Amino acid sequence: MPQAVHSAEKVDIISIELNSDRFNKPLRLFGTEKGAASIVAEINVYESITTPYLTGDMVLVDDHDIYRLADIQGTERVKIEFALATKESQVIELNFVILDIQESVKSNETTSATVVTLIEDIGYYNEIQKISKSYQGTGEVIIQNILKDNLNRNLVNRSFVNSHQKPFRYIAPFISPLDAAKQVLTNMTTEAGMPYFLYSSIFEKEYNLKDLETIISNKIPAFNEGKPFRFSHDTSKTSDLETQALSIRSLTNRNLENTLKLAQKGAVGSDYNHINLTTGKIYPTHLNFEERINVLISNEIIDPSFKSILIDGSFIVDPEKIDQRRLVDFNSNNKISLGTHTYPNSEYNAFKQPEFDQFTTLLETRKSILDTLMKNIYEIYIPGLLFSAKNSKTSVGNKIEIEILTNDDQAKIDDKRSGDFIILTKRHVFNVPDGLHNVSMGISRLTNRKASR
Repeated sequence: MPQAVHSAEKVDIISIELNSDRFNKPLRLFGTEKGAASIVAEINVYESITTPYLTGDMVLVDDHDIYRLADIQGTERVKIEFALATKESQVIELNFVILDIQESVKSNETTSATVVTLIEDIGYYNEIQKISKSYQGTGEVIIQNILKDNLNRNLVNRSFVNSHQKPFRYIAPFISPLDAAKQVLTNMTTEAGMPYFLYSSIFEKEYNLKDLETIISNKIPAFNEGKPFRFSHDTSKTSDLETQALSIRSLTNRNLENTLKLAQKGAVGSDYNHINLTTGKIYPTHLNFEERINVLISNEIIDPSFKSILIDGSFIVDPEKIDQRRLVDFNSNNKISLGTHTYPNSEYNAFKQPEFDQFTTLLETRKSILDTLMKNIYEIYIPGLLFSAKNSKTSVGNKIEIEILTNDDQAKIDDKRSGDFIILTKRHVFNVPDGLHNVSMGISRLTNRKASR
C-alpha cells in the first residue's frame, strides 16, 4: 500500500468544473487553478448493479453567487477528477449533467447552500431518446447492438456465461435505449436460471454485463480475499494504513429475513400457467425454490451455504403441524403468462416465445433469486482508499469479503453475518474541502464464513 498516504480516507480531488455550450470557458468550482472558486462542500456519486448509469448530487456553499452568474438551467456539465493521493495514481474522470436544483437555502445575506442533482452524461443522453427498432439474436448480442447503435458504447466485460434462451426478435416500443436493454435482461437467464446485470461504474465509460453465476463462482474470489473488511472499533482507531482501509466504520441492516414477503411475491413456492396462444396449449409449472437451489448446488454453481441464506426449507407453516406442507410446497402466488409462436418457421423466437416447457421455470427462478438477494442487505461505511484507484474489481457486481464479530464476544467472528457478499450499490462520499473519500456500500450475503474458507 502506498506509504505516501497517511489516511485511508485521503483522496486527491484534482478539479471540479462546471461547463456549458453557452460558456466561453469552463468555470472551476474547485481546484488548484489560481483564482478558482472553492464552493463545493460535498459530492455523492452513486453506483448500482441495477442502474446502467451513475447518478450523484453536489452541495454548493455559494458566497460568490455562481448560481446566478452562471445562469444554471439544468443543461450544464460537471466534470470531476480525482485520484489516490500519490504521484503514480491514475486519474478517474466522471462526467455529469445537472439534472435539477434539489434545494437552495439562503443562510445569510451573502451565502446560500444549494443541492444539485446530477446524472451521468450518457444517462442524460439516453433519457432524451425514444427508440423503435427491431433487433434479433441472443440477449447479449441484442444488448450490445442497442448500446452501440444508440449510445455509441460497448460492453467491456464479456466474462459471462452465455444466456440459455434461443435467439429471439425484440422490437423496442418507443422507449429509451437503456430501458430497452433492461427489457431484454428480463428475458435472459443462464441454463440454471441465474439473472444478468447491466451496469456502469466509475472506472470506465463502457458498460458491464455480468451474470450472477459468474459473480458467485468460486473461480472468481472476492477482490479482498484473505484480507476481509472488519467491523471493530479498535481497528478504526489504528494508525496502520492497511488496517484503516479494511475497517468498517458503521454497519446497518435492512430488509433482513422477511421470508413471508418473499412467499407472497411468489419467490418461494408458486403456481404458473404459461399459455401458448398459437396452439392453445397450457404449460402448468410449480416453482419450488428449494428444488431449484438444490439443482444449482448439485451442478456446483452455488455454495451449499447459499441455500440456508436464501430459504428455510424445513419450515412447516401450520402452527398445529396438522398440515405438514412446508413453506416451499404452497402456491403462495398464482400467475398466468401468455406467449405466441409469432415466427413458427424461423430460427428466431418472438420476445416471449422461448421453449414453453422451461421458459416460465427459468424466468421465475431468475425473479426469485433477485428477490432473495434483496432479502439480506447490509450497509457498511468504509474508507475510500481501496475504491479511489482504477480497479474494476472493486465496482458493483463483484464480491467482497466481510468479517463481523459477535456481540457477546469481540474476539469471536460471527459466522452468520460474515463471509462473501455481492456489492449491489455504492455511494462515494467526497468531503471536498478536507479531501476525504468514504464509501457507503449496500451488500448482500452469498456465503457464510465457514463455507468461504
